[in-house]
Amino acid sequence: VQIENHEGQRDRARETVARLVREADHPPLNQTIEFANLLRTNGTYLYDHAEAVDQFTRAWEITAAHYGEDSPIALSDQRYIIVRDLNGPHRLDTARMLSSQAERVKAAFGEQSLDYADVLTIQCEMHETQENYTEAGTCWRQVLAIYENAPDAELLLAYTYDNIAANLLKLGNPSEALPFYERELAQRSKNFAPSNSNVIHSRLQIAKTRCLIGDIDRAIADYDQALQLN
Repeated sequence: VQIENHEGQRDRARETVARLVREADHPPLNQTIEFANLLRTNGTYLYDHAEAVDQFTRAWEITAAHYGEDSPIALSDQRYIIVRDLNGPHRLDTARMLSSQAERVKAAFGEQSLDYADVLTIQCEMHETQENYTEAGTCWRQVLAIYENAPDAELLLAYTYDNIAANLLKLGNPSEALPFYERELAQRSKNFAPSNSNVIHSRLQIAKTRCLIGDIDRAIADYDQALQLN
């Protein structure tokens, strides 16, 4: 699945992990940490937010049973649940869950931990949903400050650069957004093949931003390059 995703074969990766979940969904295998990892991976590929919440909830129940509800992995699975519920079904008291997460993670791991950055990320996305783009931008820079001092955080940095840039665009600042998209592309290119959807996304965002700045010739060249790789 990881190889297929790396090569830009996201649909094939989605089909593979869904098949693995179906084949392994029987006792005692479906109560193992390995099966929880399959559920978690499958959830990230699902378009249906409600179905994804169900997958992440099953993963959380398994990890909480093995390691306890306050364990790092169980807290992480709960954050997956919160994010997908916010994006879709709104069946849960996500504000209460997130507040509890923030206090527990801060006490256990500190405000410079990757776990706390995960909690902040959800708060940033909530600001965006409420169209509070200035607050979202400030929040994403807090996340960035944590990732910049964390080892092996290239993909996390790329995700954060993308969000900072997107907020700057919404605030009407394409010239400030462009360097963040360029940093995102540099990070993505270290980890993915040129045909990967994440890399192409970065290239398209750079082209779009150049258009907004008025650098039309370079924007056209960037669009052409992205389309050729797709």
